[in-house]
Amino acid sequence: MVAELNPTVDALAGPGGAMQNTPKELLRAEAISRRFGPVQALASADITLLEAEVHVLLGENGAGKSTLAKVLSGIHPDRRDRIWIDGQPVHLSSVQAARSFGIATVFQELSLIPALSVAENLGLVRNPIASPFRWLKSREDVEAAKELQTYQAFAAATGVPILANITEFGTTPLFTAKELAGAGVRMALYPLSAFRAMNKAALNVFTAIRREGTQAGVIETMQTREELYNVIRYHDFEEKLDRLFAKKN
Repeated sequence: MVAELNPTVDALAGPGGAMQNTPKELLRAEAISRRFGPVQALASADITLLEAEVHVLLGENGAGKSTLAKVLSGIHPDRRDRIWIDGQPVHLSSVQAARSFGIATVFQELSLIPALSVAENLGLVRNPIASPFRWLKSREDVEAAKELQTYQAFAAATGVPILANITEFGTTPLFTAKELAGAGVRMALYPLSAFRAMNKAALNVFTAIRREGTQAGVIETMQTREELYNVIRYHDFEEKLDRLFAKKN
């Protein structure tokens, strides 16, 4: 584990050897250790961060760099840790506690938002960013559009084709295709409509069979063989097969 050392006296000397003001100590951690099962990720690591400094932690894979960063970010808290901020002992018991002291971690690229600048990505945990979707107040608002104006707002804000997921018995009204098109929706999906109708029909049939011992009472609700053949164009397919085998003979 790489340990930061306090600057030497020579490093603090200005031109002609004149002493400069000692940089303020922002954070100090001593003897930080972490074990995960049989793996010793950190063993008595020390680090001191001074004002106006930029630090780089270098080490091979498994050296404990990320673990130390997570300890200081409140992700791996331990009351035995010896950590001082601005000279005062602190317990970084959670991510929120660490953030209250201005400490946050920007993780690898999979956690970044490409559409935002570097500064905006760095400030995500602390600074709300203006959003064209700021009217969304709750999880329900995100999961379901309750008004046609919601589709219009998304279409205007994104400039991409909007798909409406229309399911029954939810909070989204059963808008017509014409209404959706007028609100900027380019595609409408009805993922459960036929499935729910089939389930209800099957339940009615099996209930009748159990009750009456026969399906005769619900036969009028069923699709006939001829209706099925017309839907799947069975006779057209048979004719094509007949012509194909006639050519071979």
